[in-house]
Amino acid sequence: SGPGWTDPAMIELVQAAHYTRDPAEQDSLYAAMYAILESWLPITLLAPQVQWFAANDRIRGLSSPFRANPLWHAEHLWAEE
Repeated sequence: SGPGWTDPAMIELVQAAHYTRDPAEQDSLYAAMYAILESWLPITLLAPQVQWFAANDRIRGLSSPFRANPLWHAEHLWAEE
């Protein structure tokens, strides 16, 4: 185990939300997760994860938002001469 704590109910909800493709069921699962997060207060999520990347302007294949991270999509990149 790592730092922090675990909540078996939250783990179950996250896994269920991951495997369902029914939007109504996902909404219900996310609402239940939010209720659990509220019970954990005081916590706060101050900022989303933000990452910045710089690449030479010869690099092609990067696009935003889906392939903006060169570390995740290196196989789709090439350099123009």
